[in-house]
Amino acid sequence: MKRGPLCLLLFILGVSPVFATGTNYLSERPPWAGVWVNTFGKAYDFSPYHHFLAGEAGRLQWEDLQTGPGSYDFGQIREILERADNAGHYWYTALWTGHISTPQWVFENGVPRVYDVEGGLYPYYLDADYRRYLHAFFAELTGYMAALPENLRRRIAFFQPSFGSTGDRQLYKASLKDSQYEIDSERYLVFMKESTLAWYAAVDAHPELAEIRFLWNIDDYDGSDPSLLDGVPDHRRGEMLYGAWMKENYNCQLRKQQFTIAIGYMDVNEMNQDEQQRDLFYGTSDPPRWGGNPEFVRGEHNDSKWAHTPMAESALKWNYYWTAISSVDKGLDAWETKPDYILSGNYNEAYDFSHRYSFHKRPKTSPYAFVALRDVLDYSDGERFKAEDYGAVSRTNLLRIEAILEEFAPYGARNEDSDAVISQNANNYLLKSRGLNDCVWNVIDRNYQRHMVQIDANETSVGWWRVGSKEQPYGRFARAFEHSSGRDAMYFKFVDGFITGKPHMIDVKVIYFDEHAGSKWELRYDKGEAHLATAAAVRCDGDGTWKSITVTLADAVLQGNGPRGSDIALFNTDSIDDKFHMVEVMR
Repeated sequence: MKRGPLCLLLFILGVSPVFATGTNYLSERPPWAGVWVNTFGKAYDFSPYHHFLAGEAGRLQWEDLQTGPGSYDFGQIREILERADNAGHYWYTALWTGHISTPQWVFENGVPRVYDVEGGLYPYYLDADYRRYLHAFFAELTGYMAALPENLRRRIAFFQPSFGSTGDRQLYKASLKDSQYEIDSERYLVFMKESTLAWYAAVDAHPELAEIRFLWNIDDYDGSDPSLLDGVPDHRRGEMLYGAWMKENYNCQLRKQQFTIAIGYMDVNEMNQDEQQRDLFYGTSDPPRWGGNPEFVRGEHNDSKWAHTPMAESALKWNYYWTAISSVDKGLDAWETKPDYILSGNYNEAYDFSHRYSFHKRPKTSPYAFVALRDVLDYSDGERFKAEDYGAVSRTNLLRIEAILEEFAPYGARNEDSDAVISQNANNYLLKSRGLNDCVWNVIDRNYQRHMVQIDANETSVGWWRVGSKEQPYGRFARAFEHSSGRDAMYFKFVDGFITGKPHMIDVKVIYFDEHAGSKWELRYDKGEAHLATAAAVRCDGDGTWKSITVTLADAVLQGNGPRGSDIALFNTDSIDDKFHMVEVMR
């Protein structure tokens, strides 16, 4: 590390400038991956839902833990950990120290009060007394944690230290009334580094805490391309530089990414974020981070503003379920929700799915694989939707949207708020759209999937939208046979590494729409013969509900010996076009 003010700071704090990475990297799923419920410190009976709950999430606030200089009350920590231990669950918390979490006695002891234009109260973070009080609090908190019984410490999945406004990256949530307290990127960087070093110094003083992990809400920037700093606002520059410094010096494999992957699905311009983050989330980036291991990603779905937007309210079960599937596809590993949403029992399928796939990101060790079937009308795609057929490829071209929807309207596609599609991006789109839209700009234009794919999806099947009752979670999207166009089979294969050696015993689950009385289809699989073997022959009742079958295959070879190199397939055995939601495999 270069010498200069930072080296002086390290010297003052007694920390070596050669940093350890902390605990070992996660390579496989930890027992605390999955769905978390933020109880806000209250006790609830979640016993009917233990099968998909990783544990209890929370927020520790400095104001609640230190009532005065030298006066501490950490009892809530032990109470929560004892509750988690009794339930066989885990606990994580974000540690809030600034803004609304700053103790009043800090201000009473001389730290300047700072107000933003919306009336929010903050400490002046660069005040010497404030920093001294903060570092002393870190020392007391970590000392208390170290003194806890080992069985309780083992219930701590991870901590998310936060030094600014709640758990966010910024120090202030809005512009300040008094500009003398504004903190530029250079001073932001010094404060964040100093706080981080003080936190780690407090933790490192206690060997008992060596196995506790920390999750960071930091920018994706890693310093490898300085041109990315050009032209960015000053506050954003500070966040980027801090993110790069953290990655250089600490284990930041656990990270927060709430927007947009945890709060909705198919948001406008989602491809931009996905292209930046997917390889990092899945551990396939070049060069690799964290020893080539996936990142562990947490996100929140516990704010009513996001969980009950107008778009969500139009079909709540669809919204929760397809958000869960989308977030799994994108790489979310810890999905945080509210007690009311869990206890309602309305979204069990969503939470089950999220829990099942959390951090099973390596095909060689994941017990599960799935394809959630859908078609995507991405009107930014000039290859599929050529300008000469549908109109100029422009985001604001409403006529192009209408032309595409007209073609797919017989399959259920429509837009309920095209104005939001052409005017809003990412989380703002999810927040402000007044309904469901099927023709959207720059989105992930394929099935949602993990460790298996559908082969030539649009050549062999057709997409459907809004299938069946909104009281069942599956029908937001689907795929179907279309006998009239010769599309009578759907083929699937596993990604490299998911299947090794032979034969295999696997369970295959198919979720289908029971629409036409007497219609017939088959599930077939590769057992190493000239033709795919039949695993199940299904005859539908026609009751208009979504159903599932699960078949155990004891002799599956799965080496791509089927048509188009398939491992398993769905075959139409009559002229009726059956619809399907998902093919899922457990080995």
